[in-house]
This record gives sequence, C-alpha cells and structure tokens, in this order.
Amino acid sequence: MTTRREVLKYAGLGVGAAAASVLGVPLSAKVAANQAQPANKPAQTEVTDKSGKRLAAGPGIAWTKVAKKAAPADVTVDPTKPAQTILGFGAAFTDASCFTLSRLSDSDRANLLHTMFGQDQHALSMGRIPIGASDYSTAAYSYDDGAADPELKRFSIDHDRDYILPTLRAALSANPDLFLFGSPWSPPGWMKYSNSMLGGNIRPENISTYARYFQKFVDEYATAGVKVRAVTTQNEIDADQGGRMPACPWPEEDEERLVAALGPLLEASGTKIWTLDHNYNLFGRALDQLSRPRFKKYVNTVAWHGYVGTPEMMGNVKQKFPDVEPTGRKASPCGIWLSMSAAGPISAPSIAAGSCRFIRRRKKSRSPDCIGRWCTMPARFAAAL
Repeated sequence: MTTRREVLKYAGLGVGAAAASVLGVPLSAKVAANQAQPANKPAQTEVTDKSGKRLAAGPGIAWTKVAKKAAPADVTVDPTKPAQTILGFGAAFTDASCFTLSRLSDSDRANLLHTMFGQDQHALSMGRIPIGASDYSTAAYSYDDGAADPELKRFSIDHDRDYILPTLRAALSANPDLFLFGSPWSPPGWMKYSNSMLGGNIRPENISTYARYFQKFVDEYATAGVKVRAVTTQNEIDADQGGRMPACPWPEEDEERLVAALGPLLEASGTKIWTLDHNYNLFGRALDQLSRPRFKKYVNTVAWHGYVGTPEMMGNVKQKFPDVEPTGRKASPCGIWLSMSAAGPISAPSIAAGSCRFIRRRKKSRSPDCIGRWCTMPARFAAAL
C-alpha cells in the first residue's frame, strides 16, 4: 500500500464519498455511491492499556453491510448522503513532544515518525505547530523575548531549529502531504499589558506589529523547509488561564484588527487564517464576527474545541455561513485531537503529546513561567530515552 487511497481503504475509512473527501479526489456523489464497497480486508488495530500492552496488535475490525433490522452501529457510512469533508487527523508538534522525540536514537525516531505519519502506516495527515511556547513546553519562550522591539529586529526562530524543525521535516519526509498549521498561545510578553506571556491582553497599539510577527513566523518556517498552510489567531481565544500558562484573551474588536492587518500580509504565502480556536458554546461570537465583511474577507474557517458546549452548536454557524468550514481542533482532556472540515461531529484518537497512546506525566517546571508538561514514548521506544 503506497497511496492514501489504499491506506484508508484498508483502514475502513476510505469508502466512496468519504474516501474522496479525505483524499481530495473529485468524485461525484453518484459515482461514489456506485463504486462504494465495504473494504475486503479488516482494519488493523493496536492496543495500549493498563495491562502493559503498548501498541500491541489487536483484533481486526471489518466493515459489513447494514442488515435491515440491525442494531445501531458505532459507525455507519452511507455514501449516498454526503455531509462532511474531512480535512484529516493529526498530532501536535509541541515543544515538549519534539524535545522528547529528539532524545530517541535516529533509527527509533525515524521508525516512530514513520509509524505515525507514513502513508502505509497510521497516515496521520495534519500537524499543529505552537507559535512559541504552549502549555506543553520545556520553558516559556517567544520568537522575540526581552524589551519592547516594535521593529522586530530581534525576531528569531532559532529556538525551533534544534529539535522542532528537524522533527517537522522528518514527519514531512514520512508524509509529504502533511498539512501543518500554527497556533499561538501568547504574543511576546512585551506586547501585552501584563508584560508576560502568562495571561493578559495584548496592547491594541501592538496588533499591527503582532501581525508582522505572524508573517515572519510563516516566512522563516518556509525558508527552513516547513510550509505553514494555516494559522489560528489564538489558542483558546476567550481564556486567560489564570496566569498559569501562556495565554491571551482577545476581545472581538481586537481580533478583527489583527485579521485585517494579517490578511494582506499572508496573501503571498497563501496561508489561511482560522478564527475562534475555542469551545462550541462561543458560536455566537463566530456568527457576529463573520457578519463583518472586513473580517470574513480573510477568514473562511472556524476552529472548534469540544470542552464546553455540544457539537450541534457548530451547525448554527454552518447554517448561516455555509461557505465557512468548521474545523474541529481539540476534543478531550486526554488529548484526542481532531482536524477536519465538517458539517457535524466526528472523532478519532490520534497520537499527540498527552494523547491516549502516550503516557502523560508532569515534571517540575524548568521555568517559573511554564507548567512544564512532558510526555513519554510508548514502551517499545522507552529504552532509548
């Protein structure tokens, strides 16, 4: 199996219109319905559990045609009723996870990344890049730390050159189709009223500078061999996090100023802008902002989190703005990540720092400004740490 079509077919995900949407294949609903057949091989499964199993081979799962009086199934695919276009599923390339990966031997790291992203393996197809420190970082950092620097003369992604960019390039080598997008947890501290990355709002007079900060991140990552295809304006845009971790709440009017400044700067790179990046219950904010032409001109995707509210709330935005894509981002405290464009809810586990296939633990923070969350590898890679 060498193509995404074949991989997803045998994984039980690539049937008819569902496969076409995931793979970007332009099939009509009629053609997809006529060609759709259950996969003739069972999906392979792997199990990690409390008994000590670590990615152990599990029982095969086969797709079957639905009997007329069958009990409700966990997943039913009806290619005659297309409803959502799946952009992909993926993992977060946090500072902590990339640092942990860097401690593996070259062969074990390549093996793990191939298992996660290789098109003949799990074929994860999306990756999230924190723009600076997140709550899964070895320390709190931005790309322009120190005193105020409105000209961004000090801007540098050197922090990422040691182990984040090499990990991203290795993942791209395993899957050249990998869709990468960036999300900031906070602007540099000097841009904010709090003078810290830990909570607090950005000063409005620094918004245009922050837009250029985004542009520099996208451009310098591209020069380093990593194309960033989209950015969100802010991770969890309505949360201050009590000053415990990098965060920055954005009032609507300030986010709109950022989008108006950032949109023209990203046109050359083709990098898209996604908004909200927070919970379902904030759909009213998205409705309000998308009704404003200067905002909607540059934003065509709403990123959702599933911590508060219900998936059905996404439909309020889809109904009003059918051309706007709702993209699921985070959906579980245990780290299940979703990356999709969908008209309704969908979920699947993925490998990420803190996900169900990794053991999450906490160490004493290296910095007073950082929670210091770390992750460990599955058992078969642990000996190399």
